[in-house]
Amino acid sequence: MLSSSLKKISSNHVPCRDILATHIDKDHIHNHIIFNSIDVDEGKVYHSYYGSYMNIRNQSDKLCKEHNLSVIDQETQREINEIKRRKFVSWHDWNEDKKGSSYKSKLQFDIDRSIQKSVNWQNFLDGMESSEYEIKFGKHIAFRKEGQQRFTRSKTIGDTYTEERIRDRILNKDRELDNIIDIKNNEKVKSSEGYERWATKHNMTTAAGTMIAIRDKGFHSMTELESEIKRLSSRTNQLRKEFRDKEFELKKIQEVTKHLQTCINKKAHYDGYKKDSNDKIYMMMNKKDVEAYKEAYLEVEIFIKQFPHLKK
Repeated sequence: MLSSSLKKISSNHVPCRDILATHIDKDHIHNHIIFNSIDVDEGKVYHSYYGSYMNIRNQSDKLCKEHNLSVIDQETQREINEIKRRKFVSWHDWNEDKKGSSYKSKLQFDIDRSIQKSVNWQNFLDGMESSEYEIKFGKHIAFRKEGQQRFTRSKTIGDTYTEERIRDRILNKDRELDNIIDIKNNEKVKSSEGYERWATKHNMTTAAGTMIAIRDKGFHSMTELESEIKRLSSRTNQLRKEFRDKEFELKKIQEVTKHLQTCINKKAHYDGYKKDSNDKIYMMMNKKDVEAYKEAYLEVEIFIKQFPHLKK
């Protein structure tokens, strides 16, 4: 259907401003939407943000449904959101990471293991080298496993893997809650009774230390701790909402600033029009500027109604 439409446009030599191209040469059929970011009639510039993206997507979904074509379902959308959330932004890395076989997942595991065995920074570096990693120093520390083509900056695999956080974790690893050894699934535990006894004692000591730390914070029961966790969780969600609201507000401020500048630049033209709105010659010469002022002023008014506290 799309191919025939494009052929018809080409055969009639009609200039095409927008193109919707469907790729069927891959396992995943997908569309590319191509359009000029500047309106050829009015010179308005397209601003890409979440709302505009959703508008384009909704229009695309509407067209697909009209022609009995599939759209992305909720389950697929959740998977897309998960891809966006994770550090592993490419599908291959994300898929391999889910299986625990990506080089980034292995780097995380090896860093965690080296931290647990290290007493200082040099000890950690020696441990990474013994695990067959080449280390590159610079603004950000990076590692490359034997057979890997490029170095991987450790900061790209998570917030707790920057050089600063790794150093801090080495010094404070006894405070990490994930220092508990998984006795049930640990191969070394299964093969060595001595290691199992040590791991059991280690876990009990770590758990006791954790309980002491919890009590030092003023919690004397699980009910108190759970109540505080719920309070912090609620506060975290509130702060996230406030952050999203401020982020949205900032975007709108950036947009309205352009309209304000237009009002400043075109005000003299509009003032001349207001002096004598019946002056057809003046309007003919300044129509574009007057209308630009009116449109920009309207956008400013809409902004003020949406954010009255920013009026001044």
